Amino acid sequence: EALRAAEPTPARLVLQHNERATSKAANLNAALSLTEGHAITFLIDADHHVTADSVRQVTAVLDASPRSTVCVQGSVLVRGEACWDMTLSTLSWYFYAMVLPAFEACGGASMFVGASACWRSSVLRKYGFSDQMIAEDDDLTMRVVRDGLDVQVWPLAETTELPAEGVAAFLSQRLRWCYGYEQSLNRHLCGLVCERPRALLQRLFAWYSYTMNF
Repeated sequence: EALRAAEPTPARLVLQHNERATSKAANLNAALSLTEGHAITFLIDADHHVTADSVRQVTAVLDASPRSTVCVQGSVLVRGEACWDMTLSTLSWYFYAMVLPAFEACGGASMFVGASACWRSSVLRKYGFSDQMIAEDDDLTMRVVRDGLDVQVWPLAETTELPAEGVAAFLSQRLRWCYGYEQSLNRHLCGLVCERPRALLQRLFAWYSYTMNF
């Protein structure tokens, strides 16, 4: 209903079964052809609750941004009223409302975190997702940033997701993110030094934060 309200043309649901897919990146790449004819693509995860207002906000920000801005990242908070849910939601709020804007200010660009973000469809089709990377979202960020393009964060566009089911699941999730993030950093470190050293400051700070905390 949120997407129907945000999209002036009739809504269309297309279900695909990708038998060869072995990763999230492969599934995303299989769906990229569906973005033909659409200027903007909004990505969400299966457990996300998205509102029409959050879609309108990120698409409006992208429309008003320079052509060098190819993605606007909204915030992903955790839904639920339990103490655990609210604790995780607070951590998410801190990341999207404070850390990512600081990355953008210091490094010249923010980062795409996998979902709740809108992209210029042509750019998304051009770069695609690497199924060789654990953090395919961060790898995509690095490739567009190295080419002089930008990712912007808009924390006011809020989407909610399910919480991790307990401390063990939370730590496992974060450790996987750490590994994927470092894999992406190692792949792009030398390129950043030569092509966009200001963004390198952002990546080193984020790497430190993840490895020290998780």
